[in-house]
Amino acid sequence: MRRLSLALLVGGLVLVGCGPRKVAHHGYAADGYGVIDNSPHLPPPDTLWQPAKPAQ
Repeated sequence: MRRLSLALLVGGLVLVGCGPRKVAHHGYAADGYGVIDNSPHLPPPDTLWQPAKPAQ
């Protein structure tokens, strides 16, 4: 049983070591705009700066 546990542990460590190094995190930046994926901050869309349509 110990050998099986050790073999599974070593196998798991080998598989983890072969994985990709960069973890992509897609989500909103702290201010609500942009995408977090190790890229520079993206500005808000142009439509955000247009005035809202008046209520009818």
